[in-house]
Amino acid sequence: MPKVVLACGSEAELLEIHARAENAGLPAELIRDAGRTVLAEGTATCVGIGPADDAAVDAITGALKLAR
Repeated sequence: MPKVVLACGSEAELLEIHARAENAGLPAELIRDAGRTVLAEGTATCVGIGPADDAAVDAITGALKLAR
């Protein structure tokens, strides 16, 4: 299954994306860092969305740019 990695501007935006995906009924999982490297334990680092229809995911993530 293909994976697409997108970037957002802040942890608050990441939390909003997660909430929007859940509210849309999409499978979504917020991933939090374990705190064993440079990030504090519990820092939200990414959201996995899907599997789901491309159009449904694009409705949530369509304005985001590809991560570099």
